[in-house]
Amino acid sequence: MPQIDAGAAITRSPACRAALRGATPEQERKHLDDLVGVLVDLLAGAMLAPASEPLRTFQAELERIPTADPALRSGRAAWRTSVALYVQVRPLPADLCAKLKRWRTSGYSAAARPDLQPQAVRRILDGSGTVDAKLHLAAARMVALGVTEGQARRFAGDTLFNGFSAEDLLGLSG
Repeated sequence: MPQIDAGAAITRSPACRAALRGATPEQERKHLDDLVGVLVDLLAGAMLAPASEPLRTFQAELERIPTADPALRSGRAAWRTSVALYVQVRPLPADLCAKLKRWRTSGYSAAARPDLQPQAVRRILDGSGTVDAKLHLAAARMVALGVTEGQARRFAGDTLFNGFSAEDLLGLSG
């Protein structure tokens, strides 16, 4: 959490907040996909970049657990896919606010959108849900095999970012 909070602190600075909140209603309508996309990029940089190494360790531990159960093997493969994506996430750049200000000055044009994350990372929330479905099927199987629901929820990643929310990124909570 300290590393996540440090990343989010960048986005909560007055300069970044002004750039992110500076869109007119017309600009919001015209550039909604890019505005939302940048917020997703910011969330990824603040939350996933600091978590990539612990997730790599978690995945390596999962790989050492022998199982022939198809649901559990599928869940492990889903973690493998997720971690391969998470390690590509870039942390938020030190000059983030300047990049956002330049984008605001351009009128939030798509051509001037800050390149904060690789394309693969930008597709994290593409709506496919395949990885999440596999993790939750594996978690359900774990419960059927006698694992506690709390442990199964942790395996599925449901508790991974407890204590941090998207609202925290812009200082909108609390």
